[in-house]
Amino acid sequence: MQEFFKAFECYHYAIFVNPNDGRAYSRLGDFYDHCLGVVPYNTSECLRLQLKAAELGYYTDYLYKHYHYLYKHDQSNEADKELVKKYCWLYVSNVDKDPKFEVEVKYHLVSRPNDNKHKYELDQLMYNAYHGDIDCMLILAKNPMFDHNREEICEYISKYESDEAYSKLGKLFVELNDADNALKYFNIGYAKGYPKTCIALADCYLDGKTIGKDIEKGFSILEEKSKTSSEVLNRLGEVYLKHKYNHKNYDKAFKCFQDAYEQGYEPAQTNMGDCYLYGFGVDMDVEKAFKLYKECKIEDAINLNRLGYCYDYGVGTERNLDKAFECYKRSAELNNAEGYANLAKIQALRKQYKAAETNLKKSLELGNEKALYQLGRDIYCLGLKTEDSYKKAFEMAEEASENGNTFGNCLKAYLYVVKRI
Repeated sequence: MQEFFKAFECYHYAIFVNPNDGRAYSRLGDFYDHCLGVVPYNTSECLRLQLKAAELGYYTDYLYKHYHYLYKHDQSNEADKELVKKYCWLYVSNVDKDPKFEVEVKYHLVSRPNDNKHKYELDQLMYNAYHGDIDCMLILAKNPMFDHNREEICEYISKYESDEAYSKLGKLFVELNDADNALKYFNIGYAKGYPKTCIALADCYLDGKTIGKDIEKGFSILEEKSKTSSEVLNRLGEVYLKHKYNHKNYDKAFKCFQDAYEQGYEPAQTNMGDCYLYGFGVDMDVEKAFKLYKECKIEDAINLNRLGYCYDYGVGTERNLDKAFECYKRSAELNNAEGYANLAKIQALRKQYKAAETNLKKSLELGNEKALYQLGRDIYCLGLKTEDSYKKAFEMAEEASENGNTFGNCLKAYLYVVKRI
């Protein structure tokens, strides 16, 4: 105990000698946190001292580890909470990358504002960001709680100088409707010839997201970079398939997919399968389409949906609902909206209505508006067939149509036809 008193006095003396000694403030704070018998346990005093240490540039894991607690409980004033938000990121981005460093994960869920689809364990999120997980850093950057740290976080990510970093940073600012910063990061990746960044930039021009619509500019980016990247060449083929981009050409689309696949870009194999399935730029051959889907070596959600479709309807092969179910299930496990909806279709046929309802709701959350019609018709009307389920279908259709989902009107029309409204 005597040693603790001496240490406590030494840290006080260190501050007296040098008021800018952040480490001494932090160590004093530890006394109030760990209740070492020298001073009583006092969270507020500990926080004050740790914040002072951070202000002086000494960032400790105290603020980092206790961030979730301060956020969930009113244990400090709003000004202190704002400082904690600031300094806990500075700790993550400035501390030496010690391989022995471990963080106690406390499993407190914190919901991201403006995104109710996901919940994250905040400690784990910060821990992953600290260890270089770009996706976790981007979640922090997007979170309004970190608005004042966004520039620092993004600059930190950009130091990776990778295709993933620049493309995801650009997309982040597209989502935030910040054209200047979106172009800043897209253009860096574009100048370096990074394929994912070039595709993301081109798509923004093609679809008019944030930076303004310019179909010709988007198309020219893909055309230019397709000469050196099979991934961009595959995307160019997808643009040739779509009428809305004013460059529809099935022959050129198939040639792009074929060349990209021969250059080793395996996702192009699924697009080649689609061309054979529908006769785009090549004679229709459903057996060849099925073979391409089946032989695809990558675990791709779109390919799994196509393969499942073939088994589901007997296209290019014998019908096999069990194999279709497995394909759709694997697609859903990859968090694919169409995969969830396809899986629910077979579950409804098997009268597994609860499981089907859950999967259709997941599909809806991922943006598949058509899943609403499937949920109302196949589950609530044709499946459950109760007064409550019909009522639920109608209420869901009303809300959806008010929110601009055209499938809400389709569901209402169906309910009129079957005389349930």
